[in-house]
Amino acid sequence: MNTPKRWTALLGVCAAVLVGFLCGQVQAQTTEATEPPKDEAPNELKSLRVVHADPEFVGTVKEKDPVVRRVAFFNTTKSPVTLEVISKSCSCLTTEFTRPTVQPGETTTLTIVATSIPSTDSWAFQVTFKAMWDEEGQRNEERGQVLMRYRCDALFSVMPELAVVTKVVGDDGWIDLSIIGESETDQLPAFDTPIATVEGWKVESIGPVEGAPNVFAFRAHGPISKIGRSTGEIRWMAKGADSQPMKRTPLILTGIWPLRSMPGGAVFVPHVAGESMTKAVRLIERAGVKAKAWSVSLVEESEWVTTTLDAEGVKVTLRAGEKRPEFGSARARVLDAEGKALLEFPVAWWTTPTSLPR
Repeated sequence: MNTPKRWTALLGVCAAVLVGFLCGQVQAQTTEATEPPKDEAPNELKSLRVVHADPEFVGTVKEKDPVVRRVAFFNTTKSPVTLEVISKSCSCLTTEFTRPTVQPGETTTLTIVATSIPSTDSWAFQVTFKAMWDEEGQRNEERGQVLMRYRCDALFSVMPELAVVTKVVGDDGWIDLSIIGESETDQLPAFDTPIATVEGWKVESIGPVEGAPNVFAFRAHGPISKIGRSTGEIRWMAKGADSQPMKRTPLILTGIWPLRSMPGGAVFVPHVAGESMTKAVRLIERAGVKAKAWSVSLVEESEWVTTTLDAEGVKVTLRAGEKRPEFGSARARVLDAEGKALLEFPVAWWTTPTSLPR
C-alpha cells in the first residue's frame, strides 16, 4: 500500500525537472538580452577587420537632414592597403575613407552620407569598395560592401500603385493619380512635378484636393501610339533632387483596335485539299467609338485566302487546290475610307483527314 509514496516521489522529480528547465530558459533569455551587439562585418575580408560600425539602420531622419554612417576597418596585413569606392547604389551618396591608404596596424574609417528625402518606406543603399595590397611579391585585390538604411520622417503614398491605361490606338489616354502625406503631421513632402518615361506622356499638377490638405492630385496623359502593350514608369522626385526618385509607379499602356471581331478570327479545318470553305467575321464598333469599315485585304498576300467586305462584316474564303499546304495562316486588315487601320484578325487552317491513316 505504498503507491501514494511512489506518486509523491514521482511528482517531486517532475517538479525538480520543470524548475530546472524554467531557470535555464530565464537564464538564456537574460543572457541574450544583455549580450552586447557584435560589430558588423560587411563581408569576410582577408586584409581588413571591422573594429567599429554604426548601426546599419540609422533610424528616422528629418527631411533634408544629413544621414551618416561610419564603419572603421583595421589593416590586418603586413603591407599598406589601398582602398577605393568602385560603386554606389545611388549617385546621391557621398563617400570618403579617412585614409585611402592604410598602413599595417592602422585604422581607416569609411563615411557614407546622404540627404534624407521623403519615401513610402525605408531607404536602402549599398557601397562597394575594393582593397589592394602586395604580399610576397604578388598583387592582391578583394571587394567589400557596406549597407546603410534609414527612414525619412516625411512619409507618403501614391494612389493608384499601378497606372494602367487601355485606349483605342491613335487616341490620347489619361489617368489621375494622387500623392498622400502619411507623416504624423499629415504634411505633404516637398516634391517636383513627376516625370513619365513613356514617349509623349506628361504628368501635370491638378492641385490640392479640397478638404484634404494632405492630398495632391495629378493627371498623366499622352498618346496611345501602337497596338499592344507599352510599359514605362512615373517617377516621383523630391524637390530639387537630382538623385533617385522617391517612388516609381509602373505605367502600362495598352492600345486596342477601334473595331473588334466576332469571332476573334477565321479558323478552317478542311478534310481534303480540294475542299473550299467560307466563314463570316462580324465587325463590331467599340462603345463610344465611331469607325466605319471601307475595305479589307490581307497584310501579306496568300494564294489560298481571299477576303471581301459586306454590310455584315468580312467574308473569308479558304480556296481549294491540290497544292494547298496542309496548314497555313494569314492576317486580314480592315481599313477606313482614309486608309487608317481599324482592325487586324488572324486566319488559319489545317487539314484533318476523314479517317486515320492505316
